[in-house]
Amino acid sequence: MTAQRLSTDAFAAEDVTQLQILMTQLIDTCAAIGRQRDAAGAWQPAASGAEGGFAEAREVIEQLSRSLNRTRRAIRKIDTAARARRTQHRIAADVTWSPM
Repeated sequence: MTAQRLSTDAFAAEDVTQLQILMTQLIDTCAAIGRQRDAAGAWQPAASGAEGGFAEAREVIEQLSRSLNRTRRAIRKIDTAARARRTQHRIAADVTWSPM
């Protein structure tokens, strides 16, 4: 089952700020990896030889994977918090006062 998309008003200003920070960090990581290309645009390992090249490639992939996973987890936390706030607002709106 796919989770319902939240509307813009479900997110607090802090959520939007945090999203911008997270995405900036992710893009910075990608840009740093992109700068490892040579003038022709091909990635060239700093280490010479196949063994060094493969080791360096694994490091690049691990760096990118960690950054993606960190960003994904943080965005999931923001989304979960927004959903919890929305649920709390709905519960509060549904509560009606009745005399006993």
